[in-house]
Amino acid sequence: MSAVLLGLAVLVLVGVPVPPRLRPTRPARRWPRPGARRRAEAAERASSLEVLDALVGELAAGRSPEVALLAAAEVAQGGLATALRSAAACPSVGADPAAALRQGAEGSAVPEVLHALATCWQVCAGAGSSLAAAVAQLAEAVTAEHAVRREVAAEVAGPRATAALLAGLPLLGLALAAALGAHPLHVLLATPLGLGCLVTGVALDALGWWWTGRIVAGVLRP
Repeated sequence: MSAVLLGLAVLVLVGVPVPPRLRPTRPARRWPRPGARRRAEAAERASSLEVLDALVGELAAGRSPEVALLAAAEVAQGGLATALRSAAACPSVGADPAAALRQGAEGSAVPEVLHALATCWQVCAGAGSSLAAAVAQLAEAVTAEHAVRREVAAEVAGPRATAALLAGLPLLGLALAAALGAHPLHVLLATPLGLGCLVTGVALDALGWWWTGRIVAGVLRP
């Protein structure tokens, strides 16, 4: 490898163009964006209501369930779209769409919707009842659940903001102490007692922030 790199360097120095296939390539680094997964799950959850509305509209218009699933998959996001497409392809190969929906729920942000849709499909197929009516009732339940989630999110916004403020108060205290002529950074970084206080304070602050986030996530969990 070192000989190849040395040869390429000599070619560059003498002005000989290096073929593109011989140029060393640097692999592209992909850094995960903070909150990307959370935003994707939120988008998938928000699309679940549009999916059910599309299913009801297609089924009420006389479309077959397979065609209705494909139409609903066009407005779905993430694992929900994958599960709907898999279920739509099942009748052509003799598989069970309800089983495909339940299997797809494992990789979806809305497993409860897919499990409920699979139950509607299974019950209506066995009883010969209207799938459109069952999905319409499911859509009403999901709409109510979304309304409750919005109310809960509004209620926890205050405690979440308070937790963020409390987490930032130590920094404000350091700035205030420095403005009064003290040397808090010297005490925290240059003395054993201050260093111990710094480590303990940062650990407790991080623990409190993590615990608050866990409580909020538990409240918002469907």
